[in-house]
Amino acid sequence: MMKGPSEVQAKTVGEVVLTWNRELEHRTNFFVARAKALADWDRHILKNRHQLMALQVDLGKASSSQDRLERQLDILQVHQKEICDALGVMEAEAEHLARSSQPRDDPGSASQETLYTLAETISAHLSNLGDVLHGIVPAGTSADDGGTDAHASQRPPSESTLQAHLQSLHSIEQKIGYATAALM
Repeated sequence: MMKGPSEVQAKTVGEVVLTWNRELEHRTNFFVARAKALADWDRHILKNRHQLMALQVDLGKASSSQDRLERQLDILQVHQKEICDALGVMEAEAEHLARSSQPRDDPGSASQETLYTLAETISAHLSNLGDVLHGIVPAGTSADDGGTDAHASQRPPSESTLQAHLQSLHSIEQKIGYATAALM
């Protein structure tokens, strides 16, 4: 039987040891490079995990803030509806008084008393709504902030809704002013 050539045949022990040491060094370097690459990936994964957890916390905060704003918007819509209803009654009463044959300056008139009561009720509602809005609307979203239309289009929907409510309230205040002027 014939034997194949061996790597160690015809070499001295020192040469064989040097060959094995070179091969061991090559394999060790390869292993160290792979281990470093895995360690880098582990650090990268852990860093991204921490960022993801921070984003989840921020998302939770934003979600709860959005829920709170939506509840407050619902409250504002109820207040606005009450004010609009009261204003409608007040406008109808003002028209009735204007058409009525009773003198406007008669302080004993039941219609005028009703009208003044409604006006006080609306004023109280507006004051209450203003207090609610003051607590809800963050700084920088008022109509006086000098913002441009481009800035308004970048607002979240809840801020746009609040701005629309503020504009509605301004319109209601103008109507109240007109009705008051008509009565005097």
